[in-house]
Amino acid sequence: MTDIKFTSGLSVVADAHVAFRGTPFVERTAPLNQNALWMRWDRNMVVDCYSDMVEELAAIRNRVAMGDMSPLSKYVIAGPAAER
Repeated sequence: MTDIKFTSGLSVVADAHVAFRGTPFVERTAPLNQNALWMRWDRNMVVDCYSDMVEELAAIRNRVAMGDMSPLSKYVIAGPAAER
């Protein structure tokens, strides 16, 4: 998995359109992905399951788990009436 490279942000190389990109956390999460299960979320590739799906679901339900939620939509509301 160390040879996989993702672009982050809105990088464009030589006027090419980037179809998928990694989140800001992909450099750290990619080596932890033991089974190479990725999923497309919007235009991002995120880890689907790091090792064992049953163990990870049990952690979500009974202990603690973290997930990369970077692809969730974010909005900036600005202007003189933004607070209203």
